[in-house]
Amino acid sequence: MTDTRGDRLPAHASDGGGLLAESGRGLLLVAELADRWGVEEGPVPCKTVWAELDLGPAAEG
Repeated sequence: MTDTRGDRLPAHASDGGGLLAESGRGLLLVAELADRWGVEEGPVPCKTVWAELDLGPAAEG
């Protein structure tokens, strides 16, 4: 996912904004489900969040 809000970069955080937060849980879900994920900056002002999933043996057939 790429967006043009370069002012806020997502972090590998674990608090999710608290139990009553109405947003901020998306990357917690990504971190839980993805095998690897990260953030790439640029071109200014964009940033891209990427994620990778390892497919298990059943998916290789």
